[in-house]
Amino acid sequence: MRQRFESRFIGTFAAAGFVLGAAGLAPAAEPDSSPRAHSAPAAATAPAPSTTTQPARHASTRGVALSADELFSAVSPAVALIEVRDAQNRSIGQGSGFFISADGLLVTNFHVIGGATSATVRCSGGATTVAVEGIASADEASDLVLLKVKGESFPFLTVDDGAAPPPVGTRVFAIGNPYGLTNTLSEGLVSGLRTKTDSRPALIQTSAPISPGSSGGPLVCADSTVIGVTSSGLMDGQNLNFAVPADLVRKLIASRDANKELRSLASASAAATASGFISGRDMGRLMEICIAVDRGRIPEATAMLKVLRGKQETPV
Repeated sequence: MRQRFESRFIGTFAAAGFVLGAAGLAPAAEPDSSPRAHSAPAAATAPAPSTTTQPARHASTRGVALSADELFSAVSPAVALIEVRDAQNRSIGQGSGFFISADGLLVTNFHVIGGATSATVRCSGGATTVAVEGIASADEASDLVLLKVKGESFPFLTVDDGAAPPPVGTRVFAIGNPYGLTNTLSEGLVSGLRTKTDSRPALIQTSAPISPGSSGGPLVCADSTVIGVTSSGLMDGQNLNFAVPADLVRKLIASRDANKELRSLASASAAATASGFISGRDMGRLMEICIAVDRGRIPEATAMLKVLRGKQETPV
C-alpha cells in the first residue's frame, strides 16, 4: 500500500474477499544473475550519487539460503523510499521501490505514483534525495511501473525468472518503508497463490507483514531473489497480504523500449484516469463499503457510496 497523507488505507483492486494495496520494471540490459544487491561494474561513467549507499558485498551463489541479517545486508541497499508530489509541489504520499539496474531503473507499484506530477527517491541510508526522470514502462492492470531515477552506479537486485510460482510454505521477506520507517524488514511465508481473475492479476499471498508505505518494495526468498512486489493487504484480516509475482515484473521489463522517450508521471496519471483506473484512496473507500455491507451496516454503506460517487463531501 502506498501511504497517503490524506487516507489511512489505499487500494486498487478488490475481489473475492481481498483488496490490493492502493490498486497495480527493466534495465537497459538484463539484470545480473547473481541474487545479491549488486555493485555496478567499473566503467568510465559518472560516479555514484552521494545519496546512494554502498552496495552489499556478499559473494554467495544463487540458491544459497541466507540468515535474516545477511539477507537484510544484501537487499536493503537496493531498496528506496519514493515520495510523490502534485502539480502544486505538495507531498501527496510515499511508497517503496527497488533498483533492478545500476543505471537507475526502479520497480514500484503503479498506484504509488497515482496523481503525481513529480517524484523523488531516497536511497537506503541517504540523507538527500534524487529525482525521478520519468516512466520507462508501465502496466496499470498489474499495478506495476518502471521508473528512471537520475544517476548511475546504484546497487540493484535480481528478479526471479517467474517460470514457476514459489510453493506455498516458502520462507519470504519483505523490505520497505511502512509509514516512512525506512528499510523495515518483515518475515513470513507464502501462504497462498491466487490465480488471475477479471478484476485482478495473479497474486502471491504472504503472511509477511506490510503496511501503508510498503507498496512497491521487494518480496524476496531466502537467497535474496525478488519473487514479487508487495502491493496490498486485507486491513480487516490477520497478515493477509499480497504481492504481484515476478513473472509480471519480467513481462514489464521485456516490454520496455530502451530507445523510447520517457513518459512523465503526469501523463501516466492522466492515462490511468481515462482508462478507469481506480485511485488508491477510492479503492480503500470501496473496500470499507464492502466490509460495511458484509456486516449488515447498509445505511452506512449507502452513505459512503454516495461520497465515493461525489454526491456529497462527507458521509452522514
